[in-house]
Amino acid sequence: MGVVVIEVDSSGSQLAVTCAEFSEAGSAGDRRWPQARLARIGDVWVVSGDERSPNGAFLNSRRLLGSARLRNGDVLRSCGVAIAFRETQAHSKPVLGSADMASPVVSTAEQRVLEALVRPWIASAGMAAPAANAEIAEELVLSVHTVKSHMRKLFERFELGNIARSRKRTALADAALRAGLLERAIGS
Repeated sequence: MGVVVIEVDSSGSQLAVTCAEFSEAGSAGDRRWPQARLARIGDVWVVSGDERSPNGAFLNSRRLLGSARLRNGDVLRSCGVAIAFRETQAHSKPVLGSADMASPVVSTAEQRVLEALVRPWIASAGMAAPAANAEIAEELVLSVHTVKSHMRKLFERFELGNIARSRKRTALADAALRAGLLERAIGS
């Protein structure tokens, strides 16, 4: 018998979508195919396809390759089942970077720094820290000093001056994602 299994982690911030076949006799003939993983990053849900999947997952009729930000009304299809994504009113409250507030204007160079900053964070569904200055500098072929300068400007633009230094990078990544400035970085 084929079914879709949706597993939720204990925090409720991650879901795994898996196709499964269960045999009548018990677990001896059971098989599972991972399809997609959904993760809440701040106030945003991101879906990532599983490359090991033989059939794959589809988001709004397009094969899901990499990661994409979920929006109200998106449909994830996998294992012959359609799963509609709906945001509740509780998550529609105006927050930094929502449609009700102006997003900070960033330069092209600052945009590239933001994208490099969030790449490891998004790839790990928010479990890893955003990239360090040295990692960003290496990826973008810039000096660490230049990256630090862009980061200072970004912290100012997003009004993150009062946040503890140890949390600023994650707060910046979250704010930029909610502001819609990272569509290329998350693959949508």
